Amino acid sequence: YRVKVEKDFLVKTPFTAPVSVCWHNPPSFPENFRIKQVQKNVILLSWDRPTKDIYGLKLKEGVFYRIEKLFQGKKKVIEVKGNKFWDKITPSKKVCYRIRAVLDFKGTLIPGPKTPQICTKD
Repeated sequence: YRVKVEKDFLVKTPFTAPVSVCWHNPPSFPENFRIKQVQKNVILLSWDRPTKDIYGLKLKEGVFYRIEKLFQGKKKVIEVKGNKFWDKITPSKKVCYRIRAVLDFKGTLIPGPKTPQICTKD
């Protein structure tokens, strides 16, 4: 899109620089989202990359992930490129996680739906 302002035949601006937005269907859920306690205070989150978008069509490359960490009434968002995430926890505190795939399609970030949350044991 470009914009040009014209008040009358003597007052006009040049067109602005073009702005473009690219779009693709959002990615589907990351599959097999799971949590594994590796040590007393270390957990491993892992998942499989979604291969299809929300309509079942083949997904393009360029996916990264946003993990929501919910603990003690706070929310922290962490971005990761791979399909694993190590986190230190306090064993006596409950921590919940959700994840969503985000497609970087030609510079436009298109987030997919969030997974149901999974939590460490109480």
